[in-house]
Amino acid sequence: MLMKKQLSRYCLGILVTCFCVTSSGLFGADIKAADWRQQKVLVLARLKAAASEKDTNATRTILKDAEFLDDEISDGENDVSRKERLEFRLAILNYIFTGIDDSLDPKDQPTLNVSPPAGAGIAAGGNPSAIADPVLRKEYERRIADNQLKRKVYSSQIYFHGFKTDWTRETKRYVVADYKQSNADKEEVRRVIATIVSDSHYRGELEEELGVK
Repeated sequence: MLMKKQLSRYCLGILVTCFCVTSSGLFGADIKAADWRQQKVLVLARLKAAASEKDTNATRTILKDAEFLDDEISDGENDVSRKERLEFRLAILNYIFTGIDDSLDPKDQPTLNVSPPAGAGIAAGGNPSAIADPVLRKEYERRIADNQLKRKVYSSQIYFHGFKTDWTRETKRYVVADYKQSNADKEEVRRVIATIVSDSHYRGELEEELGVK
């Protein structure tokens, strides 16, 4: 199952990379609305997979690929609306949010040097092979493995919180630039948030952040 997921994500990555290269070659700085929408679908599919697996490296790459969302559209008769661009930004934020584990205690950090069990006869951070007792050695190896996993999870969460902060800031900048403070504009932003963002608490947080509460 894991191999299947990795293969699917790899194929999506190839598709969107080829598509981005092709679009750049054909259109330069501008792309057609249909191409913009196709890129959007591919990027969101990749981001959904990466965020669900808490894959920070893949997520960072995908967010870089998503920068085309501000590109000018060359076929003005079939332009991408401000609502579509906002939907794309909020879909990105929604997937980033799924990669965040709110139950994680930021104060519960991984240790630099893991303490061995009592009686092991070595200092914290020592080599398990130096422990003569096989039971104590196995216990120490388990503690080291647990700490390595905690370090990986902790690092992942730092990155995802950073992604969320950066994209929220950019989305707020977009809303301020493209939406007025009229009731109708605020209502449109609220409707898009309600449609795209799955978590009710996060919906309220975004409404507050974007100034449409």
